[in-house]
Amino acid sequence: MNYINFCDLKLIDYLKIFKLSFFLKKRNLKIKKNVFMFFEKNSTRTNMAFEIASKEIGSKVIKLNKKKSQLIRGESFNDTIKIISIFNDIIVCRCKKKKMEKIKKISKIPVINALNENEHPTQIINDLFTFLEFFKNFKKKTITWVGKKNNVFNSLKNSSEIFNFRLNTLYKKNKDYKKFYKNSNAVMTDTWNSMYSEKKKGNFLTVKKKYFKYTNKKCIFLHCLPMYVGKEVEKKVINSKMCKIWKQAKNKIITCKAILYYFLIGRK
Repeated sequence: MNYINFCDLKLIDYLKIFKLSFFLKKRNLKIKKNVFMFFEKNSTRTNMAFEIASKEIGSKVIKLNKKKSQLIRGESFNDTIKIISIFNDIIVCRCKKKKMEKIKKISKIPVINALNENEHPTQIINDLFTFLEFFKNFKKKTITWVGKKNNVFNSLKNSSEIFNFRLNTLYKKNKDYKKFYKNSNAVMTDTWNSMYSEKKKGNFLTVKKKYFKYTNKKCIFLHCLPMYVGKEVEKKVINSKMCKIWKQAKNKIITCKAILYYFLIGRK
């Protein structure tokens, strides 16, 4: 079982992953496995979270780039992936979808998408887990997305269809912001030039504190980071009680543990 798109898992799978995440907040599980990490694009939180998560569950992290492998001397990509899947138990990769699909086709072990140009499903698992810590469930809940329809948004949109929450999408300048923010339980955004969407056209929108007067009183603000204060979000929002981005970021270690455990052990 691979995890490339958010829709690769069903509702029951996600409920088990969330249950695992809550469990792992209090206790730890040890599994001795080898986790291969392959990142072609820069990463701070996802990279560190998967590495720390792997080590905390008792697994080893293996990283190998082209310059330090036999690829530089002409060994085929197919043979390299075959060897990686023989030596390891799971692959966590960040690269373009075409290459990711090729890795998935060759590999005999699970392949986890740590971001490609189409989706960022592990990020949305983390964001929804953070949401659940505040609201317990998704019934009759509303999340408002502000910004480009990028890879993070695509996974969020797919998640709304699985969990049946209302998703408001504000991706271009509008005279009536109230209807997009109205009764929202969470407001989410991403950088103006998020990874793999740097050249994607769209209006530059800013999440402003004044719009939260339209939201649910307990509304939270989430941002997958990195953030650029004064651009996609104003400082007043970051300094407010509604901002939960640091809790969200810290949760990545927990949800990465749950994802690894689920694909290595939990589904068997």
